[in-house]
Amino acid sequence: MNVFNAKVAREVGRLTGWRDKIWSRRYQAIVISHEEAAQVERLTYVLAHSVKENLVARVEEWPGVHAGPALIAGKPMEGVWYDRSREYLARMKGDDAGPEQFAEPEVLSFVQVPCWEHLTPEQYRARIAGLIQKIEADAAAERARTGRQPLGPEAIRQQNPTSQPNHVKKSPARASTPSPSGLAERSTKRTPGLWRPSGMRQKSCGMEIATRLSPSAAFRLTCRSFEKFRRHSRQQDDPQGGPFQPSDPVCTASSIGDLAVLFHFLLTSSRASY
Repeated sequence: MNVFNAKVAREVGRLTGWRDKIWSRRYQAIVISHEEAAQVERLTYVLAHSVKENLVARVEEWPGVHAGPALIAGKPMEGVWYDRSREYLARMKGDDAGPEQFAEPEVLSFVQVPCWEHLTPEQYRARIAGLIQKIEADAAAERARTGRQPLGPEAIRQQNPTSQPNHVKKSPARASTPSPSGLAERSTKRTPGLWRPSGMRQKSCGMEIATRLSPSAAFRLTCRSFEKFRRHSRQQDDPQGGPFQPSDPVCTASSIGDLAVLFHFLLTSSRASY
């Protein structure tokens, strides 16, 4: 995704002449659990783009790229991909070739979200249409409450692509997306079979080692443990000024335990994500 975002940013810069950064922050992956409610929530978030910001009243009115109409129609999205590597090599050889000579058709096909894989294509398209209808109805109710009208597609096309808002409201991205019921279930159930090195202590230099915890709880505990370790390392500096050495038995046991928990979290999360 970092490579994809970098290439998209370069293309946007070519089209608009924008020389500053395109993305406000680096790509951050969000783990999505296997519960249906969690997956539908993220799908709804993606489909609500342009409507939830009150830019257009309906998804189909958005003048840019949007997956909603293609998902409802059950068709792939088609575009053009420019081979910038071939274009660059041709320019280095002195060939005066335009970018259209290096254009190739690109087709983006969609797959059904895992929780709805059992649905037929017609049923899946109906579910997508129902989500979009609810998104547009919620946006209409919010406009009726506030009295604000959407910007509209024509006004969007007239916007200066290099203009910037005076203030951008940011919120931290969530680390994972469990459903409320799934979160309560994982908080009360223990995950069996969590690997733990033999002889590993439950606590070491004030750091707790997570055993038989859910992946999300283990990850949060691991982050807190590393912070405790950094504070402990600063407090245990050598009197002559040398840093606390990683070869110290307390440091080694704690670090290995935390890494074991972190690796288990990553492996378990990769199975739950899609």
